[in-house]
Amino acid sequence: MYSVKYTLGECKERIMKHLERYSSNGKTVSIGETVDIEKRLITSINIHLAKLVYEYPRTVKCPILFLCPELLYDYGGFRLSEGESTAYRFSVKDGAFHIVASGKGRIEVRSDGGKVSLYAVDTVNGAYSVVCGAVRGAVGEECVISLSADTVLDVRGFVIYGGVPSGAEWQGLVCDKDRISAYLPEECGEVVSLRGDRNGTDVCGIAEINQELRTVSLPRSLYGEYTLEYIPFAKSFEDTAQDSEEIVLSPLLFDALCYMCASDLCPASDPELYSKLTYKYREILENIYARSRGARIVNRFYGFIKRGIAAPFGSGR
Repeated sequence: MYSVKYTLGECKERIMKHLERYSSNGKTVSIGETVDIEKRLITSINIHLAKLVYEYPRTVKCPILFLCPELLYDYGGFRLSEGESTAYRFSVKDGAFHIVASGKGRIEVRSDGGKVSLYAVDTVNGAYSVVCGAVRGAVGEECVISLSADTVLDVRGFVIYGGVPSGAEWQGLVCDKDRISAYLPEECGEVVSLRGDRNGTDVCGIAEINQELRTVSLPRSLYGEYTLEYIPFAKSFEDTAQDSEEIVLSPLLFDALCYMCASDLCPASDPELYSKLTYKYREILENIYARSRGARIVNRFYGFIKRGIAAPFGSGR
């Protein structure tokens, strides 16, 4: 289904018309129920727009850039006893460190002409945490990373990379030595595929997605150019959103959205209008399902069962 750009104002207006809240001269009928409906419009639009995007997703494709910095130093794993400390000296211009450690301790980084940056390791019950950051040294300058143990400090991996772009936004992509990472697009709700531009192979099955950091990582050996296909999040509007903000949907889905919201907002005192609105949006959704699936089959999300018979929400049928 092709998509069209609508505005939030158009959506609101159509919903109010479905609710028969416009007079013959095209003005909103200003009664108490109408004011209440207008206050709940944005919330209803957000809820039902998310439902539609979930049930009838459109995918987006975009190139994705993996950070694959040069591995300069690999200090491996080691253990420091309580009160013990050690220091590592090296030269790097545009670098970053990545440490995986367990226990309690401190990490001190001296670079950028003597600037000191402090980091903490603080885990319990044998858990490991990742500590990483930038190491920027001038030409010929020696950088120093010191580790001090407050309890037993178990370091599982410690590496130094070169060729890391400046800016804190890149530090979230610094991985252990076996992997590379890239940021997911801000609107990415679900990854569908991750294909190499050279051979078209989908490596989504071996990719690791970190929802907290909003990153996707691959084995370092698979470094290359990739195209990410994903389902975007449904757009969500603030209560103060302007009527000019866009809603991108197919005409059928936009019709369904407006009828769904109108049914949701229909006053309980008008059961006849509610039944008409409910029937209309279910008819539209059933039509969409038949077109997109090639069969009149189950759409349990909206209460459809075989042969297009409508069942009420929560009926369990």
